[in-house]
This record gives sequence, C-alpha cells and structure tokens, in this order.
Amino acid sequence: MIKKICYLAFISFFLVINVAQANSNIVYVDIDFLIKNSNIGKASLDKLETINKKNIKKLTDREVELKKNESDLKNKQNIISTDQFNEEVNLLKEKIKLYNSEKDKMVNDFNKIKVEEINILMNKFNSVIQAYMNQNSIDVVLDKKNIFIGKVSSDITKIILEEINIKF
Repeated sequence: MIKKICYLAFISFFLVINVAQANSNIVYVDIDFLIKNSNIGKASLDKLETINKKNIKKLTDREVELKKNESDLKNKQNIISTDQFNEEVNLLKEKIKLYNSEKDKMVNDFNKIKVEEINILMNKFNSVIQAYMNQNSIDVVLDKKNIFIGKVSSDITKIILEEINIKF
C-alpha cells in the first residue's frame, strides 16, 4: 500500500514537472557576442577604444614630461642652492599631484562614458529582444553566461544579431 502511494506520488511529481516545462518557452542569448559583433556594438567599442587611446597618450606624454623634469632637477642638484633645489622639488611634487588628480578624473570620466554607452546598447538590444519575444511567444530570455548547458536550438543570439543589424 505504501509502495503504491510512493509510486503515485513519484509519477505525479514528474508529470507536474513535465507540464511546467511544456508551458514555458525559455531561450538564451549571448549579450557579449552581440556587443562585439553587432554594427552598433562595434561602433560603441571603437568609440570607447578611441577615447581610451587618446587618454593614454595624454597621460604618457605628461608622465614623460614629469620624468624629464625630475632628471633635470637631479642634474641641477649640486649646481643650485639648497633652498632653490627644495623649491623646485616642491614644484615638481605639485605637478605630480596635479597629474595624479587629472589621471583619476580621466579614469572616472572614461568609466562614466563606458557605462552610458553600454546602457544605450542594452536599451537598443532590449527593444529588439522584446519584439522577438512577443512575435515568438517566448516567456524568458536568459544571458548565455548564466547558462550551464542548454539546447543549441534555444540559442537565439544569431537571430537577434541579424535583427539588431537590420534595425540599427
């Protein structure tokens, strides 16, 4: 008797799971792939790379200038008076301090621009994905990096990529 009850409970449990799985339509998409391979994603990445290279060049130029000033100061150390040397050391320290604050500001500004660009991309991607979900009666779309394993047929990345490239 107990075996029959356990058997019925076991079978009904799997029937409920199968019904739940049959009623939900879950797919996944690789957002990183979309960013790297879509036309608007490539444009955003190029924009960010250009800004980053410009910032690095500015910082490198300033760093070279500061190192030159430091070596010039070391060469003058035995030639100029101690007071004048200390004054020039303090000026160099101020320049280094200013350089570091400009570097921090540049990094923060770049990070803000990066976040804004990604948010703009994600909003555009979301509109395309939402339209695809509505057209194909999809309940849930997950990001591929959060999927351990799934059917290849559940991957809609290439379809979404085509849609994004057509729309934008």
